[in-house]
Amino acid sequence: MEIITPQVFADGLTINTISSGKDAVTFMSDTIFFGRPYFTTDTAGFAKIEKGDQSVDVVFDKEYLEQPIVNATITLNTDPQLKDLNTETDADAIKALKDAQEKNIQDLFAADVKYLVVNKSEKGFTIILKEKATQDINFSWTALAVKSAKTFSSKVDTAPTPDTPPTSPTPPAETSPEPVPEPVIDETPASETLPEPDTTPVPDVPPTSETPPEPVPEPIPEPVPEVTPDDVPSDTGSPVVTPEPIPDPGL
Repeated sequence: MEIITPQVFADGLTINTISSGKDAVTFMSDTIFFGRPYFTTDTAGFAKIEKGDQSVDVVFDKEYLEQPIVNATITLNTDPQLKDLNTETDADAIKALKDAQEKNIQDLFAADVKYLVVNKSEKGFTIILKEKATQDINFSWTALAVKSAKTFSSKVDTAPTPDTPPTSPTPPAETSPEPVPEPVIDETPASETLPEPDTTPVPDVPPTSETPPEPVPEPIPEPVPEVTPDDVPSDTGSPVVTPEPIPDPGL
């Protein structure tokens, strides 16, 4: 048996109900709603923590396939009695209701209410206060199912440097270049080998004492006898002896 699925191409489609024979209806492209989409009571709702309590549980009618994304916010609704009052005839009553609502707002600010969403799962979640409520506190919540939702993790960043006032740039100091030493070239041939030192023991020679030279005495000239007239011989024909000049010792 062969079943042929028909394909319908049309500019518009008007239906009252659409359903799937399986778990869900799949839309293969982006979907635009021109009217208001309405969801089930598991998608959004309200919660209330009454005075003296500290938490409230929200339980889904149908369990989600995956853990939904949940948000909760403190909200204050308009007093429903205002709908039945006439602004012209019930001005005093309207003012009294608005003053009471303003007092509730200031009391919440003064109480510094802090809360968390805990115990979140496919079945529901819990809204818990840090301290017990001093008055009735209303919440609005939403729970959206996202298929294969992504989880992003924080990155480890370096500590930011403190802001410092800008400073004018300082010109770099002029430095004279350092002299580069010239390389020393070893002119000794690589193949030349030095002679081995002589290991023959040398006999010890006692040191000789140097004797200073003896001084040479200077020659003393011999005295020349003086010749007196008495000593001069008479002219006897003997030769007269002339004395020789005495040499100068300094010459």
